Amino acid sequence: MPASRRLRRQNRRHGAILVLIGLLMMILLGMVALAVDIGFIQVTRTQLQSASDAGSLAGGTELLPGLGASAFRTPAQVQANAEAQAVAFVAEHPAGDAPSANIVASRDVRMGQGYLDIATGVWSFQWGVAPYNAVGVTTLRGNTGTTAGDGPLPLIFAPVLGTDFAEVTVDSAAVILPASGIRIPPGSGIGSGLSPFAFYEKTWKKYWRARQYFVNNGLNASSLRQGSGGHQIMDAEDLDANGNPKPLFYENVPIGNSGNTQLRQLFDDKYRVVDPAAGNPENIVVGADGVLEANIYPLSNSSSGNYGTVDIGNLNNSTSDLSRQIRDGISEEDLEGFANNTFNPNDGAPILLQGDTGISAGLEAAIEDIIGQCREIVLYREVNNPGNNALYTIVEIVGIRIMAVQFSGKNKVLVIQPCSVSDPAGVPDFDDQIGEDTTFFTPLILAR
Repeated sequence: MPASRRLRRQNRRHGAILVLIGLLMMILLGMVALAVDIGFIQVTRTQLQSASDAGSLAGGTELLPGLGASAFRTPAQVQANAEAQAVAFVAEHPAGDAPSANIVASRDVRMGQGYLDIATGVWSFQWGVAPYNAVGVTTLRGNTGTTAGDGPLPLIFAPVLGTDFAEVTVDSAAVILPASGIRIPPGSGIGSGLSPFAFYEKTWKKYWRARQYFVNNGLNASSLRQGSGGHQIMDAEDLDANGNPKPLFYENVPIGNSGNTQLRQLFDDKYRVVDPAAGNPENIVVGADGVLEANIYPLSNSSSGNYGTVDIGNLNNSTSDLSRQIRDGISEEDLEGFANNTFNPNDGAPILLQGDTGISAGLEAAIEDIIGQCREIVLYREVNNPGNNALYTIVEIVGIRIMAVQFSGKNKVLVIQPCSVSDPAGVPDFDDQIGEDTTFFTPLILAR
């Protein structure tokens, strides 16, 4: 073949290769551009998810004041506070090219009820249904007509292909659920508000009947005192050996009274938390607030020789151990003897706990340190054996607020009110529904 023909053929080959290289370069550049824009979208999605999670958790901190036994905010107040918190915390996060993510409360924050189907592992939500135990937050880049941090996400290279913007939307929801037990995993550093006090389950239920009667009939504190012209109210669900109703309300016995009045339980309305919303739980004064109190320690004698304190953890806890548990709650070490470091009397069989040495004046200082604070105690169904051998059958954990203590003198008193408690170590009770008598809750759970 002549040299000139070979040269022309080689030139044609080289030209085809250059065209192919040019096409490949365009494709490669397009792929790089696409990868950059996809990466930008994914980074923005991650930022929006962080903002959404923060907003739902921040809004969720406002749920407890509207739930359970000590709710003091209306659903409207809970919603307003939750929306404000969600908007503020979302704004602390970037969103792609925007330095601050943006949500509109009326559009992007939802209040409602959320529960987990334990069989399927699927969360379900009923938005707009009160009382609220769930907050949902949507963060987005896709709201047209705005230059705020929720506008469409401008792409970098895609405009060459005719696509100028992308829409990115993410959701999250935080919930608070009824709790049935506590779990403190080893090394977790989680604390718990469970205290070593036990209250009779039957009396706890009696208290709620008394409280409901009190509210339904518009009674006031003077109605509870026979000596003040009040009347004794009978309990149709609590009968004596002859089938006659026992009283719901008894004549009040002042703290420190050394008289001989023997009342089985003190149901009264003489202490008041001035403003639980102000975050000052110690601000308790004498005065009716329409919420009955109960006394953990009956003033009548008991064959058990022991009422009120139980050993959670080490047997024969000393006064110093009990004082620590009262002030700081049950610790990880206290739960080492329980399976999976979990104390849950609602999970299968009830828990048996040994009674402690009884009421000790040495505990009074520790209790005074937590006056007004919301903690948890256990309910027992029955107690067997006398004195230090007392064995309590524990069936439930409930939230309470300690109102007053008096351990000196003959008539020892530990006055409590029900209180809604969110325990950092709370174990969810997925089968329970939140009601007006719910007192024990989980911490906030990021559901999605």
